[in-house]
Amino acid sequence: MNWRVFYYAWFIAWTPFVGMFITRISKGRTIREFIVGVVIIPTAFTIVWLSVFGTIALSVTGGWGLEAIKELITSLETAVFIVFSEYPLSKIISVLIICLLAIFFVTSADSATYELSVMTSNGDMRPPKYKKIVWAVIEAAIAYILLSAGSLKALQTISIAASLPFLFIMIAMVPALMKELRKEATKE
Repeated sequence: MNWRVFYYAWFIAWTPFVGMFITRISKGRTIREFIVGVVIIPTAFTIVWLSVFGTIALSVTGGWGLEAIKELITSLETAVFIVFSEYPLSKIISVLIICLLAIFFVTSADSATYELSVMTSNGDMRPPKYKKIVWAVIEAAIAYILLSAGSLKALQTISIAASLPFLFIMIAMVPALMKELRKEATKE
């Protein structure tokens, strides 16, 4: 599967959750502040992040043979651990990476659970706890089933299929966005 299609589908599938979260934390901000805080700063951080870690990976693998690099590529899930094993304190770095991954997954699941609970509570910002629990169990079950399938192929396929309806919703929202941007421009 083409990785670009998967990433586009992944971004579209996460749009409702991330959109609601960003909307909530951006209330009262101007569009300019929103663009700087949501687009420019994260993009700059990502460029720095990829530059630093890309340089680290290139410096480590620069002296490796073709077979060692092929082996690294075939095990993408552990590639970061293999690269950092060449550095001092690699065990501490590995534990730190696992902790950061766990924090990422837990916070992502928590925010998705919260946003799904809000969506299914008619927009009530304080959804009932039972809805949060139900959505958390559903998310965990889906994740378990997809991971039990044995590869990321199932996850990629489901992501693309699930994002298709949101693609049409996003396209339908463009006129409303343009209307609001024109309204905002007349305020300034």
